[in-house]
Amino acid sequence: EAAFRPVGRRTSWTAGWKREDVSRDLTFHVSPGIVAQRSLYSEESLSDEIYLKFVSRPGQGWTVRITPSYLQADETGLITEPEESFNLKTFASYVTPGGTMLSAYYNYKDEQNSNKHYTNAVAPTGADGARVGQDIAQTLSSAGASLSLTPAAGASLSLGLDWMQSDFESFYFSTNRRRFENPTGGITFATRDRSQYKIDTLSLSLGGEWQAMENLTLSGGYTYATSDGDVASGLIAQELGSTIDGSVDTTLQSLLLDGRYDVTAGFGLWLQYLYEDYEEGSYDLISGSLQTITVGFGFKL
Repeated sequence: EAAFRPVGRRTSWTAGWKREDVSRDLTFHVSPGIVAQRSLYSEESLSDEIYLKFVSRPGQGWTVRITPSYLQADETGLITEPEESFNLKTFASYVTPGGTMLSAYYNYKDEQNSNKHYTNAVAPTGADGARVGQDIAQTLSSAGASLSLTPAAGASLSLGLDWMQSDFESFYFSTNRRRFENPTGGITFATRDRSQYKIDTLSLSLGGEWQAMENLTLSGGYTYATSDGDVASGLIAQELGSTIDGSVDTTLQSLLLDGRYDVTAGFGLWLQYLYEDYEEGSYDLISGSLQTITVGFGFKL
């Protein structure tokens, strides 16, 4: 890692490289069982990542951070590990002279892996035959903004808005028999379709704290979160179309009220009320609400 900070400027650049080499002790069973050629697991992972960190304070109260990175893997032991990945993290904040803070962020990650394969078993010996490759593509995006302020002495408020999207694609395979059965009878992998999973999540949060008296603190928070999207496309979506598992349509609301009272310097009481309401658009029978009241006390020795 190397850093560069120009003289007289409140800006820094940091460039770096990271290598990760992982070895696993996996056990495969020849018969009966699943051999390595009939799975997407392997013992070795080897990847290299380069990154650049940019940090700047362009003005009074301002902070900007930008970090792009690129990863390339020669070997991946798990299909969830990326063969190639581009990442971008950004953040900006501003603090006013009065202490109010505004911040925002945007993150992006694009991952792909096409170096994992299934190998057919050819009858009547079970010898390795043609290979059928898996191809994973995943994009994760998120963005948000928040506001924190102190409207009066002993009081604070916060407001946040966040969005996240998960977009995942992969091949859907079928076989003429289960993989752990005797391969001498022949095992053939067939690509049936390419399916996409895409879910959007949006959340809004509001929180606050108030020092009502020297020994009494009141706080509370409200959160609204909703998720919507499809868990599959194509052939799998058709099979799930008549079930509750084909899509995601959920809303969660929660309200939290909290009070802490210090009776003496070493003894305090605590009271909390929590209300949660969950709505499931795909399967209304699991919708419902929950209320919880918690009372506690604490000693300081």
